Amino acid sequence: MTKLNQALDLFHEKKYEESLALFLEISKTKPSAEAWFNVATSAVLAGNTELGDEALALTLNLSEKEQSGEFLPQGMIKFYFLLALIDGGATEKAIGLINKYKDIFSELKITDDYFLQMRGLPFLGDFLEKTRPLYIILGKEWLRELAANIDAEGKDLVEQYIKANF
Repeated sequence: MTKLNQALDLFHEKKYEESLALFLEISKTKPSAEAWFNVATSAVLAGNTELGDEALALTLNLSEKEQSGEFLPQGMIKFYFLLALIDGGATEKAIGLINKYKDIFSELKITDDYFLQMRGLPFLGDFLEKTRPLYIILGKEWLRELAANIDAEGKDLVEQYIKANF
C-alpha cells in the first residue's frame, strides 16, 4: 500500500493526526496542490487551523502554477476547506469564509449550476445544504441578504431552503 493510500485510509477512518503526518511527508517529497490540500483539510480536522491556513495558501499558490486542470478549481478548493472548517469546529474561520462566498454569489448574481461550475464554484443548492451548520449561528437573515442579491432562480432556492429549515 502506498503512503498516499495509507494516509487516505487514515483520513477516512477519521484518524486526522495520523493522516496529517503522512500527508505532510508526501507534500514535502512531492509538493503539489493536491498534496497540500490534503494537509490543509487534515490539519483543520486535527484541530490545527494555523497549519491548515498555511497549507491552504500553498495549495492555492501551487494550483495557480499547475493549471493542469487535473485538480480542483480554486473556488472548490476553498469550498471543501470551508467544509473541513465546519466539521473541525473552527466556526469563526468558517463564518469568515462563508461570508466571502456570499459576496461572490452576490457579485455574480447568476446562480445557474452550469454558470457556477464554469467559474469553479459550488452549485448554490449544494452550498446551502453542506454549510447548514453555520445557519444556526448566522440565521435566516444572512440567507435573506444573499437572496436579495442574486437572480430569481437563486432567490427561489434560498427561500425554499429557509422554509424547509427554519
